[in-house]
Amino acid sequence: MAGFNISERERFWIKSKVIATEIFALVLLFVVLQTESVTKMAVSSLVLVAMIVLVPIAFRFFASVIVPHAPKSEFAFLVMVAVVCAMVTLKLGVYYLLGAFVVGMAAQRFRERLPAVGSEKMLHAVEAFASFFVPFYFFHAGLLLRREDFGVTAILAGLIFLGVGVPLRLLIVAAHRKVALGESFRTGIRLSMMMLPTLVFTLVLAGILRDRFAAPSYVVGGLMIYTIVNTLLPGLFFKLPPPSFDAPHSLLPGDSEADLEIDTMPNKNPA
Repeated sequence: MAGFNISERERFWIKSKVIATEIFALVLLFVVLQTESVTKMAVSSLVLVAMIVLVPIAFRFFASVIVPHAPKSEFAFLVMVAVVCAMVTLKLGVYYLLGAFVVGMAAQRFRERLPAVGSEKMLHAVEAFASFFVPFYFFHAGLLLRREDFGVTAILAGLIFLGVGVPLRLLIVAAHRKVALGESFRTGIRLSMMMLPTLVFTLVLAGILRDRFAAPSYVVGGLMIYTIVNTLLPGLFFKLPPPSFDAPHSLLPGDSEADLEIDTMPNKNPA
């Protein structure tokens, strides 16, 4: 959201609503995929509850026993626990998102006992880790697509998804802002546009529909078209221009005019 011209209050509102929507979607995904039998629902629910209980215990043990003897190991521990829990939920048939999300929630609770877990440096490390591996996920997702997934029927399905899903989502958020906060529809539409992207979640849903429910190829292709377009819309409509690198330098506290002149001089040294 840093590339959009929105206030801090609007940014907080978008974050909270997107996270709440993500939680609801994950819970709904879990319930829908586990309703094949009562036994499967019960076992999967027990495993999920056990994970929610055990992950904080693992964090507590790590903070009190491991960290004093192995400083700066928080990132490795966080990644390993997230991978293990993601694999557990994947085996349950609800994909890896739910397990990784549970670990993230547990890590948030331990910010006081493990300050490094919630520090800016840790967040930057997680972002760097994700920025390296996420392209491989999209590469893998692209390899699973076939030419027949993008036929004329798939394009029509994608247009229908876009024609129904995008306006409906925009109007729901705008109407909520209008009723709850008394804002204009224009402001509500602007904020709801920033909440449109569903890239990873739609890829997950398309994979589940194909693998577990034998969905027709045009449905998968239509979902691909829908998620690519709705992910691009905020950037196309609201993206700010890139920062200018030729902007004049400003003085920092304690700098003199001589410092400014030296700072703006071209560097003649090739090194």
